[in-house]
Amino acid sequence: MCRCANFIHQNIFTLAHQHIKYMSLIFDKLWFGLILGLVAPMLGVTSFYFIKHSAISFGSFIQRLVLINVFAPILSLFVIINLGIFYLFLWKHCYYSARGVIMATFIYAFVVLIIKFTS
Repeated sequence: MCRCANFIHQNIFTLAHQHIKYMSLIFDKLWFGLILGLVAPMLGVTSFYFIKHSAISFGSFIQRLVLINVFAPILSLFVIINLGIFYLFLWKHCYYSARGVIMATFIYAFVVLIIKFTS
């Protein structure tokens, strides 16, 4: 019985390790993390629009945020989503994708600085 349990344990461990290697081959790409890091905060802003302000058009919503100087703080708030994505990639050992998320976060930081200093 012990030999059988040991055999099953080794096979399950091998399958799990192969699954992790396969998933990292697919998802551990710099461009994947960069695209996900750029899209996720925009999805957050869009969901905020649909939940709170769907009575007006999306363009009017963005114009109103820029007009009252809250677009940069709201964008900064939704970039926090990238933190969860970053830790998910670290947990799954997808280090290149995590780097892409960090790059996207720096791009958003640069955009927020430009918005703050030009408005």
